[in-house]
Amino acid sequence: MVKDNQSSLFNSFLRDSESFIKGLNRSLLALEQNPRDPNHIDELFRNAHSLKSEADYLNQTEIAAEAHQIESAIQTIRDHSEAPNRSQFDAFFSSVDKVQEMLGQLRQHRMHSKGQKKDQSRETVLEASRNEEPFMPMLSDFEKSLLRESRKREERFFRVYVELSDQAELPYAKAYLIMSNLEQLVQVVHSEPQFGAAAADEDPKRFLQLMFFCTGNLPESELYRAVNIDQIKKISISPLDYKSVLGEQVRKSDSLEFTNELQVHINGGDLDELNGYVDELKIRAHRLKRELSASLGKESEHLSLFTRLVDDLEAFTHRISLVQLDNALQPHYRLVRDLASALDKEVELHLERCNITLDRRAAELISEIIVHLLRNAVSHGIEKPVERAQKGKASMGRITIAAEKEDEQIRITVADDGAGIDEDGLKQQARKAGIEAGSNDELLSYLVYPGLSTLSEADSRAGRGYGLDLVYQKLQEFEGGKLEVASHPGLGTSFIMTLPAGFSILSLLVIRYENKLVAIPAKYVESQIELKSGRFLSGKNGELFWNEFPVFNPEGQLFYTDTYPPQSLGVVISYLKYKVLVLVDEILFQKEVAEESITLYIAGSPHLHKMSLYNTESELYYLSPSIAVTGSL
Repeated sequence: MVKDNQSSLFNSFLRDSESFIKGLNRSLLALEQNPRDPNHIDELFRNAHSLKSEADYLNQTEIAAEAHQIESAIQTIRDHSEAPNRSQFDAFFSSVDKVQEMLGQLRQHRMHSKGQKKDQSRETVLEASRNEEPFMPMLSDFEKSLLRESRKREERFFRVYVELSDQAELPYAKAYLIMSNLEQLVQVVHSEPQFGAAAADEDPKRFLQLMFFCTGNLPESELYRAVNIDQIKKISISPLDYKSVLGEQVRKSDSLEFTNELQVHINGGDLDELNGYVDELKIRAHRLKRELSASLGKESEHLSLFTRLVDDLEAFTHRISLVQLDNALQPHYRLVRDLASALDKEVELHLERCNITLDRRAAELISEIIVHLLRNAVSHGIEKPVERAQKGKASMGRITIAAEKEDEQIRITVADDGAGIDEDGLKQQARKAGIEAGSNDELLSYLVYPGLSTLSEADSRAGRGYGLDLVYQKLQEFEGGKLEVASHPGLGTSFIMTLPAGFSILSLLVIRYENKLVAIPAKYVESQIELKSGRFLSGKNGELFWNEFPVFNPEGQLFYTDTYPPQSLGVVISYLKYKVLVLVDEILFQKEVAEESITLYIAGSPHLHKMSLYNTESELYYLSPSIAVTGSL
């Protein structure tokens, strides 16, 4: 137990642990390249020791024990002046992953505990308290990439909880059978506990309670049949939300260094909230300027100063939202290593000229796109060591990410020194499928065609032909965005992405309300709900509430209790600590655009605007999240 679960010490430990985990991963990757470098060994020891000390003080015994194991192994290496071998590195990485998962469970438990205290009526909290099931663990970078790809394919994401009878014989074997049954139907992204040769020798009682996090499109009934073997005590299949899982664990704190020795950590969500306040100030300043000009006939000097201060604040928030691309790409070293190891390959990743500055959300998008290209390079491009030796190549394959930033464009190249693309095989598969080249670049048109692949069998890492099509589609959303490919048999393949420079990303949730298509900034959409799951209430002045949220339509009109809405769906918008329910007829899809490409026009409502994209009129309306502020005044 933690001495004080609400204490600042515990919060500090959770923040510090992120830095320790990053330091351990960074040092291990560097040490694997230079196994006798004493600086990397010292850094490993310091991070492990610091993690152990803080965990031990807060009585987090399992984390402290795992960190102590790392510390002791490093000390042994120090004492004997020996270079760690591959199996030792695998053990180190496995220990770091275990600590990361335990920390993730702590964060999730803390988050849900706060949610229970804040609102015991929430259905999700009640479900969790009834089931007493573990919460979402911290996922590895590779597992996160699998989730993102599944989301792009519009697959469902769910958790399968299975509890075996206390009298179950050979729990590990039964648990493994359940996982195998699931893997034949869906993609198992993560399991708790984890399976493997070492796990089979552990306490078998650990496998009496099982959690599988899966993606796919099968109905729950088929999953139920797959896991309903003998000696099962309980089965629970629950849908999960990609945004809440990835949003909580993918978004890392961005560090901002100032001219002094202090370092300030600003959470990405806090930056979004700060930008929200700035946007609201701009809206209010514009309205005030218009009203005063109409009444006074001239612009107020104080209002002009206020407007300039708001503009300066906006510039400041943009400046502190900038990050280095190479920092955003650091987790990819581990991704490449783990994927190569799983495929019995040797691959190293190199970054060249990636110290360019970008908006945080743009860097996140580029990082996400590059995951697809790296997986293709490791899975399809780089050969196994024996095959490379036969070709006269070094056993270690090489992938390079290189960036160039010009005035108007960013060019990022992901190149490997592998076998190159089997163009003849790809064209043959295309002909069999009746697919014709759809662009001037015949090779690229085949590569980005969904589902087309030269691999005869797919696995969880590659082979379905998905990935490059998502990269291509994503780049096509930006003005000037494009994807190019160059491949040479036996020498390797290069993918070149081009994006507009200086852009920031805005993710929009597109809904239908009556005959209007409305885009809502997705970062302000807290949840999507069916209205039948709650109830309507009357406010003090007769205004309509759904549970505790005031009910609006997208045009900013508040409903009253003499008229009940015909809609059965709604989205909860959370903005600057205010929340409202906005009615919708249909939730359509999510779209990402460059913020700079959007132009808004007043269309009668103070909250609903006509919108153009890249100077072209769009059929979409834009719903300003400031509707939440109006609904709560």
